[in-house]
Amino acid sequence: EEVVKVNDHFEKLSLVGEWSKEKFKLHDWQLFVVTSILCWKMTEDKRKRFKLSVLQVARGNGKTTLMAGLTLYDFLHGEGKRVHVVTNNEEQATILLDTAKTMVSRLPQGSHDAIERFKSLEREDADCYMNALPALERSLDGLNPSCWVADEAAEFKGRFLTKLLTTGSKRKESTGVIITTPGSNPENIYMEIVKQCESVLSNEVQDDTIFAMLYGLDVNDELEDEKKWIKGNPGLPYG
Repeated sequence: EEVVKVNDHFEKLSLVGEWSKEKFKLHDWQLFVVTSILCWKMTEDKRKRFKLSVLQVARGNGKTTLMAGLTLYDFLHGEGKRVHVVTNNEEQATILLDTAKTMVSRLPQGSHDAIERFKSLEREDADCYMNALPALERSLDGLNPSCWVADEAAEFKGRFLTKLLTTGSKRKESTGVIITTPGSNPENIYMEIVKQCESVLSNEVQDDTIFAMLYGLDVNDELEDEKKWIKGNPGLPYG
């Protein structure tokens, strides 16, 4: 039932940029990703199964737009929501936030109670707040997110992600999403997270709290082999 609800939410939104005002029709791979993150519940208490989701995919596959829709779903449903978009710098984070703002501004008047601020979206009566933050440790002080998205996390410096992963621990339910293009910085904890995800996907490690979708070429693939490009670009069949 919630899969239908999530899909309906996206179809009410419109795209921005080159496809501005076109209906947001989720591709099959996008629908699988967002509904796995948002709709897979634990039997005992109906809380979301996955506390951490990792989506690694090549540029040009609509990561920012997809995450704008996902964060809006959390922000617009329920009360007391705290939604944060985190990137290397505030300017980059604002791109996703501005995409979400544009989507909300195009919704029919009276269909939502969101108010656009200079650097945030708010639902005052529901005590809900959505903003953009730079990837600095001081940005995380006092945060208690219902949902956070770390955009281009492979570029984050140092051990910032370590602290970010624990920000929602005070809540009964908190959803964290790391979304990025592949990276190879050995000094970044993201590479450790990728190895953990690979262990879960290969069934070497049992961890029901992690959802991972790691699109990309395999080690022995030739970059010039166009038949292999689909591995890193699930959006390729859609243009």
